[in-house]
Amino acid sequence: GSTINLASTGSVTVNGTFNWNTAGGLNVPFTIASGAVANAAGGNAKVAAAAFTNNGTLNLGTITALQIGSVNFPTQTFTNNGTINESFAAATVQVSSGGGMGVKTFLNNSGGIINNTSTNTFSFTTVTVSNAGIFKGIGTYLFTTINPNTGSIQPGNSPGNLSTSPNTLGANTPSVQIEIIDGSGAGTGHDRLDMTGVTTLTNSTLTV
Repeated sequence: GSTINLASTGSVTVNGTFNWNTAGGLNVPFTIASGAVANAAGGNAKVAAAAFTNNGTLNLGTITALQIGSVNFPTQTFTNNGTINESFAAATVQVSSGGGMGVKTFLNNSGGIINNTSTNTFSFTTVTVSNAGIFKGIGTYLFTTINPNTGSIQPGNSPGNLSTSPNTLGANTPSVQIEIIDGSGAGTGHDRLDMTGVTTLTNSTLTV
């Protein structure tokens, strides 16, 4: 329950397991190496106040907020090349720019997977998201800005229902992948993608 801030003139690379249970900030460039695991839980807000790169697995558990950026580090970027699993207890968990310093950047690169395993809302607030990887799972994704989105939107976990904001598609060029297993209905027999407002499918590729 304490607040702990990690600061240094160097950087940190996790090659094993990192358990992030307290509130506070990582004020150094931070990398989760391929094959390594970071677990962020404990119900406290987390602040990645310098460049953060995930090449392994990042598990976001019972935290109430994951803030990207702070007053002291206004230009950093979160880069995902691995897998981020979300199993939130809160109704809404957000990735935000934090500190009122303007929009930061969240890069989900090719090979990057964001997997929402809860029915709650994962909101990217005042953060510019660039997606060439995969957003998948259940619950809801909301984006202030997602551009470009050349990656994939995959509702469900074989199968399931997913909701997202209209700008996920719109002028972007994503692939929407829908799975059909049987006739038992949405969420069990087939995937369903809901929009929280009006959008266009003109530039999207639908794969069933």
